[in-house]
Amino acid sequence: MQVTLIASEPPCDKCLASDAMMKRILDKFPGQIEYRKISVFDEEAEEYGVVMTPMLIADDVVLAVGKAPIESKLVDLLGKLIAR
Repeated sequence: MQVTLIASEPPCDKCLASDAMMKRILDKFPGQIEYRKISVFDEEAEEYGVVMTPMLIADDVVLAVGKAPIESKLVDLLGKLIAR
């Protein structure tokens, strides 16, 4: 599974919190998540129609927009997406 964080430049507090959270979550799913962070100004970000950052996407499924998600809920959701 690929998880992408689209973050503001320079990163806002919510973008920094989302990045730190994803780095912690990676330890719970070793080898199962490919994580990357891209700038809202990256051409790829335009494909998602970003209107607010942070924007968290897992395999083209938008998980969060404009806020850092609740970590426990994000862990549960990613677990379900990986299991399918």
